[in-house]
Amino acid sequence: MRNLKILYPYLRKHKFSLITSLIFAIIFDVSIIALPLINAKMIDEIIGIIHISSMSLEDTDFFKYLLAAIICIGLILIFNFLFETMVNTVVEKINVELRNDVFEKLNKVSVKYIDTHIHGDLVNRCV
Repeated sequence: MRNLKILYPYLRKHKFSLITSLIFAIIFDVSIIALPLINAKMIDEIIGIIHISSMSLEDTDFFKYLLAAIICIGLILIFNFLFETMVNTVVEKINVELRNDVFEKLNKVSVKYIDTHIHGDLVNRCV
C-alpha cells in the first residue's frame, strides 16, 4: 500500500492517458470475447447449408458473419497496439520522472552521508 501512495502523484499526472488506455483495453477485450461468438454463428450457417442441400452460401448470413469477424480481428489488432503503446509511453514517462526525482534527492545529500551509508540504503531512503 505504501508503494501505491508513492506512485499516486506520478500516476495522477497521466490520468488522461491511463483512462484512454483503459478504454482501449475494454474495446480489445470485448472484441476478443465477440470473435468466438461470431465464429460459432458462421459454423452454424455452414452446418445449416450441409443439412439443407438446396440452400447455397449466398442464401445465408455467412458473409455478414465473415465481415463481422474480419472487423473484429481488425479491432483486436488496432486496439491492442494502441493499448500497449499508450501504457508503455506512460510507464516510460513515469520512469523518467522517478529517476529525475531520485537524482535531485541524491544531489542534495552531503558527500559525508553518502560515504558513511550503503548505496542500497541511500536508494531505499530516496524512494
